[in-house]
Amino acid sequence: MFHREKVGLPVIQIKYIAKGNKLSFEEVLALMHNMLLYVLDELLVELEVWIKEKVPKATGQLQDNLLANLKSSTVKKGLMRVVLGTDIGYAQEVADMSTAQVRHSGEIAYAYYYGKSGKIILDDPQAIGNFWKELIAYAQERRTNILQRAIDEYFAGTGKLMRSVRGKI
Repeated sequence: MFHREKVGLPVIQIKYIAKGNKLSFEEVLALMHNMLLYVLDELLVELEVWIKEKVPKATGQLQDNLLANLKSSTVKKGLMRVVLGTDIGYAQEVADMSTAQVRHSGEIAYAYYYGKSGKIILDDPQAIGNFWKELIAYAQERRTNILQRAIDEYFAGTGKLMRSVRGKI
């Protein structure tokens, strides 16, 4: 269960934007790289908070795996690659559950986790059902908002360059 997105411009488009502007290709690429690093850093913080709060966490394995995969997100050559997902087998089953099935407040259960069986206390009162669809929607909405703010910050003073970039990323 994975969702990967690329955001940014391929090298050929960056070269096109640099052509006819005061900035060289290397300067535009460096500016975009820094901007996308900013976007990725902001997005990772927000998604980590969301995952810890909203994803059901009976044992915490699902949240841990989602966060580990999220941390593999990168920025390279003008593209930001965001990785959302998990390879835990039961993730799809949990993703299909309703909020009533995954929201708990201090209930005791038995689970097999990290190679052992044991009693656990289920305490995730803010967990939501259908978390996967909600996570993807939230990530896309936050990415768009953070990206727009970053474009405004990084390209606001460059006039023509800003118009060239807006709507292409």
